[in-house]
Amino acid sequence: EKAVITVAKKFNLVPDTPPNISTEKQTLSLEPREVQMKEIQSYINAKFEERERQLISMAREIRALKKAQQQKKSLYKWLKTFFEK
Repeated sequence: EKAVITVAKKFNLVPDTPPNISTEKQTLSLEPREVQMKEIQSYINAKFEERERQLISMAREIRALKKAQQQKKSLYKWLKTFFEK
């Protein structure tokens, strides 16, 4: 919610209603803003999920590379001991 509020403030989406406007008018003027805030929040959530998937994928790739590198080292050690005899 804080992120949505921050983005809304940055793009001037926060309603500036004077205190003398009736509650009904305030509610009507807030509805489009609430829709915009929900859209912004869903956009932020989608980007967050996409970034999380990328990070998980990168972590898997790094793990696979480390494993392959260790297997390569093991093979070299085995060959070295085999040829040293």
